[in-house]
Amino acid sequence: MKKIISKIMILITIFILIGCKTNNSSQTEVDVYDSKKAITVANEYLIILQEGDLEKAKELCTDEFFSIQRQSNLGNFKIQSFKVDKTVDSGNKLSIIFDIIRGNDNGSNSSLDKYNVNVIKEGDDYKVNDLKTEEVAEVYSINNQLRMKKSSEGESKLLLKLSDIPKEVYNKESGALEELKVPNKNFSCAALGYNQDKVTYVTTDGKDNFIGILYVKEKDSVATIGSNDADKSQNQDNTNGILEKSQTEKMSNCGVLRNCKIDSVVFNSLEDKLLVSYSENGKGIGLKIFDTESGERSPLNVEDKFPIDKYNIKVMYTSEEEVTIKVTLVEGIGKVRDDESGIYNINIQKATINKKEV
Repeated sequence: MKKIISKIMILITIFILIGCKTNNSSQTEVDVYDSKKAITVANEYLIILQEGDLEKAKELCTDEFFSIQRQSNLGNFKIQSFKVDKTVDSGNKLSIIFDIIRGNDNGSNSSLDKYNVNVIKEGDDYKVNDLKTEEVAEVYSINNQLRMKKSSEGESKLLLKLSDIPKEVYNKESGALEELKVPNKNFSCAALGYNQDKVTYVTTDGKDNFIGILYVKEKDSVATIGSNDADKSQNQDNTNGILEKSQTEKMSNCGVLRNCKIDSVVFNSLEDKLLVSYSENGKGIGLKIFDTESGERSPLNVEDKFPIDKYNIKVMYTSEEEVTIKVTLVEGIGKVRDDESGIYNINIQKATINKKEV
């Protein structure tokens, strides 16, 4: 009888130990840091910075960090698009490093920055508790030239002179063998690629727009001695009579967009597509997508779903597979029965546009 009681006691002890272990394991699983949630919070935080309303970031930040951040001046050089570069996991904290494209809408200055966003777990919530920024490179126009400067280099380099763009190009919009005169009064927009080896730019005459793409040389070319008076007057960055060579390896273009204003141009994450935001008088902001290599228009026509007379489309951020956009009604149009406002993911390869669940 004593042996039976002993065996029963042993079994009860084993079950108790197993139960405790299971409970501890469950507790551990509950407390595990969720990297996906942290990345989502970091994305939402950058979207708020993109929109320029820091007060909305309060719920996403620790109290200490928000008290510092709310005093920041975001200025006019705003985030136009971003993508995740990499993440660094520190156990109870995740550092998400973003590639950021900043610039002015309707401006020919653009910068590529690194934003390091730290997200910690505070109770059950994930909060941004630190942000470090670093400028990597910039592109800008001066004296009818498009120039690029990397933060690691002391001098800027010439990419393109306004006088060197094509005089005429085929009309890629119509698909016909029609040549159009290239509008070239001034540079109106520009943007760096995430890998710093491509730059897109726009020239305009105030009515029509030419969209070009430059492939940047990896190594500096050797400058040649000698220049003419026109070169000297246009290039104040050059000294000692040195004629500066362009650091562009090759050029392509997406043709001419007529009767509109181009607000911004950005590459997608893979830099194989160009995203062009444009507006027309009395209408909203539309989006056209072009192939970087060929310059051809993408078969996916975003305007079929979001006509420019009803909606504004804003590029928010990109991933390797998708482009995320924000769709809003044109101001003053009022509510419409088929209101499609919201956040959407565009898969260019699959030619799909899907609304993001909130």
